[in-house]
Amino acid sequence: MRDIINASIGENHYFKCSTYTIARNGEGLTPCLSVSIPDGLSKFWAYIDFKKQNGEKFKTSRIDVKEGKITYNIPSSVLDVEGELEVQLIFHNKDGEVWKSYVKEFAVRYSINAENDIPDREDFVTEVQKLVDEAVETAKSVEERANKGEFKGDKGDKGDKGDNYILNLTDKTEIANIVFSYFVDVAVIGQ
Repeated sequence: MRDIINASIGENHYFKCSTYTIARNGEGLTPCLSVSIPDGLSKFWAYIDFKKQNGEKFKTSRIDVKEGKITYNIPSSVLDVEGELEVQLIFHNKDGEVWKSYVKEFAVRYSINAENDIPDREDFVTEVQKLVDEAVETAKSVEERANKGEFKGDKGDKGDKGDNYILNLTDKTEIANIVFSYFVDVAVIGQ
């Protein structure tokens, strides 16, 4: 649905409108400017002058007054630059008279206009789970080989007597976090 920007022009030339933000740059569905005019301009026709933030100026083709107002669908080419958009209405009649409103400033706001799709989170989770499963399988394989004695060799020199240390839950959690962090870095960053 097209936004309608309702405004009015007073006999004192003031261009009144409660809307400040007129559009976001890059939008496809642009607003319609609908301006009520004083009775004294009912036999006039209008043009609208636009000046974009970058200095470009545009003039509409003739717009006839209908039922005490003019309406104009603002094209996206006028709204493609972020910043202030100056608008002025110019009225002409068959006697050559010209009547101009004061300039009204509207804002064309920034739009992100992203070009990349959001990565599929399921693919990421699946890849991380695959890496975690591979790490668990590797750990199980090493444990099985150790239990079979594959890593036993000749007895080494006797060292100093020490205490046997058993990994507790905190140690295991730290190790798991380090391993998980490594695999996330490999999966996401490729490092």
